[in-house]
Amino acid sequence: MSVNRGDYKAADRDYYMLTKEDGDVPDLTSEVSVLTWCQNAIKGEKARTARGGIPIYNPTIAKLTVHYDLFNELYQQKRTLCLMTEESLAKVAEMRREVDATILEMWNSIEKYYEELTGEAKLNACRQYGVVYYYRGNEKRPD
Repeated sequence: MSVNRGDYKAADRDYYMLTKEDGDVPDLTSEVSVLTWCQNAIKGEKARTARGGIPIYNPTIAKLTVHYDLFNELYQQKRTLCLMTEESLAKVAEMRREVDATILEMWNSIEKYYEELTGEAKLNACRQYGVVYYYRGNEKRPD
């Protein structure tokens, strides 16, 4: 927009990795693209002003750098949390067979212990030990 207003030359776009003929705003739809374009803006502004260019004033590069640093820190924290979640889910998946086998063994032991009981009395006794029964859609519930 600064080029369109005449504040800067079209050739100045090269500092920011923007094409000369493209006046569109860069893609900022993902965290990675936001980080990339912020880096391009920060490096480009430093290079352009080092060669005598007038600093961009809205926003200043200092303000952009502060926001970039904050965003980058939060993005890195998010990535770390995502990696930790993925590792935890992988560990849970590894333990799934063993846990399922243990649950089945406990279930069968509890039901075996109360095998002399029948019907609802057996179900209620097993429920006291944490066995949870679900009726399927085609099964009739006792009234």
